[in-house]
Amino acid sequence: MGSMALLFVLATARAQEGRAGLLLGSASIAPGHIPAQDLSTAYVVGTLSYFVEDRISFQGRGAWYVASDEAAAVLPEHHGLSVGPLYHWGKDRLDLHTGPEAGITFTRLAAPGASDAPPRVKVLPMMAWNAGVTYYVWDHFHFFLDIRYQYANYVGSPTGSMALGEMTFAGGLGFQLDTRP
Repeated sequence: MGSMALLFVLATARAQEGRAGLLLGSASIAPGHIPAQDLSTAYVVGTLSYFVEDRISFQGRGAWYVASDEAAAVLPEHHGLSVGPLYHWGKDRLDLHTGPEAGITFTRLAAPGASDAPPRVKVLPMMAWNAGVTYYVWDHFHFFLDIRYQYANYVGSPTGSMALGEMTFAGGLGFQLDTRP
């Protein structure tokens, strides 16, 4: 019965041509990896995008860091906010996108010793590149898959500058609303 309902939704989905005025939102869990520190990471991510033209949207993104055991020893806090334009191309219900984002991270390193006070949270500038695919399954819902590389540099760690270049992946079910009158 569930596969019949899915087939019905896919067969009756309206093509999303003419996307200007479309508002998209999503929430997901995004695993990542910081190769320079050999850390696995995970975030709860929320995005909100608005199409200003059929092929141009602006996306805002918030990421709340959920430290893994290995990362907690080095990086107990690493949240972020970013915004940027995305360029879209595709056909019918399929939409590919890519674009830069600029933002900030709220990063705190772990205390160097067990009895030391933890360092304060630093606000770091961050740049990112985002690419992904969206498939519109219905007038109000879509599936998405995003890959993102972001870079921030933590200056002032006990070992000097710390590169925080990171690759993250996110995917899931999102919603959209057509805001045109």
